[in-house]
Amino acid sequence: MNVEEKVETLVSYITDKTQKEKEKKLNEAKQKASKIKADYEKEAQKTYEDIVSQAKSESEYYYNKNVERAVYETKRELIKVNHELLDTLISDLEKKAKSIPSSSNYPQLLYKMICEAIETLNKNEVLLKFNKNDKSTFKNMEDEIKSKYKNIDLEVSDEELPIIFGVHVCSRDEHMIVKNTAKEKIREHKSDIATIFFEMIQQEIG
Repeated sequence: MNVEEKVETLVSYITDKTQKEKEKKLNEAKQKASKIKADYEKEAQKTYEDIVSQAKSESEYYYNKNVERAVYETKRELIKVNHELLDTLISDLEKKAKSIPSSSNYPQLLYKMICEAIETLNKNEVLLKFNKNDKSTFKNMEDEIKSKYKNIDLEVSDEELPIIFGVHVCSRDEHMIVKNTAKEKIREHKSDIATIFFEMIQQEIG
C-alpha cells in the first residue's frame, strides 16, 4: 500500500467512525426528547428543540475534532515518509558518487575541485590532502596546478583521507580548512532536495 492509499484509508476510517457516532448521538437525543414530549406536551417542544440543538452541537464538535486529528495524523505520516525518502535518496547519491572516480572525465573534475578549494582558502602556503587514489591522480596534474598558482607554496600531505573523492585544502598550521569532497557536494544540494520534498508535502496535504 503506497502513501496515498494509506492516507485515503485512514481518512475514510475516521470519517466513517465519526459519522456513526454522530448518528448514534442524534438518535439517542431524539428518543429522549420524544419521551419528554409525550409526558409534558407543552414544555416538551422547547425541551426537544434544545436537546436536539445541543446534540447537534456536540456531534459536530466531536466530528470536527476527529477530522482535525485525522489531518494531523496524515501530515505527520507524510512528513515521516518524506524524511525516509530523503534519507534514501541521499544514501543513493553517496553510493553513486563512488563510481565517479572511475569515469574518464574525473581528472578534470578533481582539478576543478582543487582549484576551487585553493582559491576559497586564499592562503600563501597550503597543504593538500587526498585519499589514496586521488593522490595518484593529482600527480598527473601537479605541475599544471603549481604553475597556475605560482605564488602559493603547495604541499601534499602524507595523510590519506577516508573520503569517496575530493580534496581538503588546509593552511599549514591546519587551523583553517576547506573541504571540497563528494560528501560536501551532496550536503550542498541536500537543502535543495529537502525543499523539493517538503513542497511535495504541502501539495499533498493542501
